[in-house]
Amino acid sequence: GHINTAGITVYVRGLTFEGGNARACYVQAATQVAFEDCKFTHGQLAGLELSTVTAGVTNTLYAVNCQFRGNAADGNGTTAAGAGTSTRLVEIGCAYAGNSGVGTDQGSSIHWSAGNGAVSAIRLNCTFAANKTCGFADVGGTTTWGLGCRFTSEAIGAYVGDTGTGWLHGCVFNGCTTDVDPFDAGATINTTSTIYSTTAGSGTVARYHP
Repeated sequence: GHINTAGITVYVRGLTFEGGNARACYVQAATQVAFEDCKFTHGQLAGLELSTVTAGVTNTLYAVNCQFRGNAADGNGTTAAGAGTSTRLVEIGCAYAGNSGVGTDQGSSIHWSAGNGAVSAIRLNCTFAANKTCGFADVGGTTTWGLGCRFTSEAIGAYVGDTGTGWLHGCVFNGCTTDVDPFDAGATINTTSTIYSTTAGSGTVARYHP
């Protein structure tokens, strides 16, 4: 699949995106895209990728009850490269498993680059299992919130890099090598009602009270 028309809103329900020359599904320019009950499998790179260079636009990607499995890069990867571009990622009830290739591949990942506006992710009741590097990895100064997520058999469960800030509420980690990793000194992961035991990174892990 390939969506590359600026300024449009797209809703996709119940489709399977399998294989593909690179990504199973690639979104480049649409302003709002929503996938519900879709599957993204066996992409030669990412399962689903939003990568936009349109300057000064807010792009929003919704994934609801979707599956991302067996892709050779990130299950769902979101990058905004245009100057002043903002990105919103909302994932609800999604499953990410076995996404693994030659890179540092995650179940889900969002990236902030210099010159972007706000970049943020919300993940609600998502499950992450046996992805190559991380359950989710958000980098570059993103703001991310995970509520009711489950992480199983990951090398790293939740990763926040650079100057990013994460909140984990009611999440559970089971059998991960490292549960929570604010990798860089400027990164922070705040937790409440979250079951975890191992941490890594140079940043801060702190409790918060909502």
